[in-house]
Amino acid sequence: MVSQEYIALDSLCLVQYILYPSNTLLAPEGIMAILISNGIPGKAVSSALDDEVRWTDHLGLVRQLLHACDECLIVSPFLASEFELLLEGVKLSDTRVELISTCAARGSDQLTKPTALKAFGQTVRRSTGEWPTIGLDKALHSKVYIFRLGGMLFAGIVTSANFTVSGLQRNHETGVLIQSPEILQQLENRCRASIDYVSLAEWQIDKLCQAAEIAGRSKPKEEDREIGLTSLLNLYAAPSAGNRETRGPLTSSRCLAFETGRFCQSIAGASQSLMESSLSPKNQRECGWVIAYWKSRLAARASLEPVHNLSFPG
Repeated sequence: MVSQEYIALDSLCLVQYILYPSNTLLAPEGIMAILISNGIPGKAVSSALDDEVRWTDHLGLVRQLLHACDECLIVSPFLASEFELLLEGVKLSDTRVELISTCAARGSDQLTKPTALKAFGQTVRRSTGEWPTIGLDKALHSKVYIFRLGGMLFAGIVTSANFTVSGLQRNHETGVLIQSPEILQQLENRCRASIDYVSLAEWQIDKLCQAAEIAGRSKPKEEDREIGLTSLLNLYAAPSAGNRETRGPLTSSRCLAFETGRFCQSIAGASQSLMESSLSPKNQRECGWVIAYWKSRLAARASLEPVHNLSFPG
């Protein structure tokens, strides 16, 4: 029996599909898509791979597509803690990997995401020999997986499943497999258009990890916390063309980044009086734990890497 349904593609768009048997969806334009649900067997014929792909959950499908592609884009706000388990049996040696995630003041995300980003980068580098392309979208909620082979887009998944074992295998998650190159190109462009910080290197993620480790000693994890990672990203990470918050006029967040930069310069110069005067009274109260930590470091005359090439407006 044929019926019509509206399928929400996870905050990206709302498309009306005609639902056919065997989990097959046909959009009004004639674009084919296949439903994916954890625990429900599915199959699809890929003309690009010249083979039939079968799965019982998102994880099985993603692993097969990762194994077959030479380029992939993973878009997921939540990330696994152990990527070796997630990518078990997947050959990535000749694959270019790109990740778009988030590091928002949402729950304990800023305390845990930096280590997950670093673990992801290190896992990919062990397999490919190269650090992956990592970008951050501060408002990200979409979960998208896009695959290329020989430069051609051949498969993509829009789903509710995060890039975690729970999301891809255990939870009740549903998505659609899309094979239209035209739709996949639009999807890829839309995902990248919302990036706030581009091409994070390992040293930049290390700075986030250090801040998260310090904040984790005294900050509770039950509520949303902004621990200063946004300021660090504004200082060290390359903003995207659409990231108006760090490229436009001197907004409040830019002022905070400016003051934090002066604060870092004072630390590099080992001047405690300048360190205390670099932050406004309000930010001194909010960043009291930071000031206390660096005071102890300065008191111990610990050697710190100087901050070079910082430029500020005015």
